Amino acid sequence: MNYPPNVEAVTYFIENIYGKIREKHNDVEFHIIGGYVTEEIKKYDRKNSIYVHGFVEDAAFYLQKSTVVIAPMRNGAGLQNKIIQAMYLGCPVITSEIGADGLQGLSGKELVVYKNDKDFINKLIYYLNSESEEERVQLGNNARNYICKYYSYNSVRKQILSLFS
Repeated sequence: MNYPPNVEAVTYFIENIYGKIREKHNDVEFHIIGGYVTEEIKKYDRKNSIYVHGFVEDAAFYLQKSTVVIAPMRNGAGLQNKIIQAMYLGCPVITSEIGADGLQGLSGKELVVYKNDKDFINKLIYYLNSESEEERVQLGNNARNYICKYYSYNSVRKQILSLFS
């Protein structure tokens, strides 16, 4: 959590999005996991149901307990391992277009991509509602199937071997 795009994503989410989510879901909690947490992020710990955990031995424990996993990337480049990991675990993921960059062959049913703040707020509120539980489960299943298809050991191995043939 000391990589500048991650710090910016978290602080932007807290400062600009989280309060609007809490207006509709006052029981929502925001858990931040990742090593080397900056002081800029630590200052939010235990305020407004925000919990800064830092490095954790088992990220899967926190990810799988989440209603949704967010990756509100505002800049940066390349494939985001945090998104791949959450999708592999069958978690419903909501991310920006930048966060989805690098994921090839998406059909639109594997993760939720928002276009702007208003779209992010609307989609996050929608997926936090209990009525969308079935859709969250399906989204998580689609996410896991996508990762297994494109990023599993066997899939990557085949892609590499095809380069040599």
